[in-house]
Amino acid sequence: MNEENKYQFEAEPSRVMEDSVALELEKRENEKIRFFASCLSSIPTEKLTKLNDLTNNGIVQKEIIEYIKGNKDINYLPEEEKDLILRLNMDYRKYMQEKERGSLLDQKGVFQIILNNIEKKIYSNFYNRIAFYLLEQKEIREDEERSEIIFKKLVGENNLITNE
Repeated sequence: MNEENKYQFEAEPSRVMEDSVALELEKRENEKIRFFASCLSSIPTEKLTKLNDLTNNGIVQKEIIEYIKGNKDINYLPEEEKDLILRLNMDYRKYMQEKERGSLLDQKGVFQIILNNIEKKIYSNFYNRIAFYLLEQKEIREDEERSEIIFKKLVGENNLITNE
């Protein structure tokens, strides 16, 4: 076996392994897409309205931008989402450095995200995860506000004295 064939032989299993990992990753991301779709199809109308408000008002996008800028903790995210956010953060920092030097080819000054097909699925699932997280946080705040109103009414109606 000559030297060239040796390297070609060694590279072949590596490519097969990369393809296998990519297929497994795509399969997992497709399962997540189906999961989020089933969540959306079974969500009550009131919650769906709140979720649409979060997305239509740009709240989800603003939260994602904070992740990309590195201002949010990514340690709780699944590995593939964490890896994507880290890559986007590196791209963003590089963009900002080029912008500061004035060497941007894009005169619009807009940071653009370029994703391959699997990255688009990961990003979509990340977007959905953030949207549902923000919905949950919104509902917790609303519940706390309702509880506080009820508590104040009870205290006022019963002339209860609290130790505040």
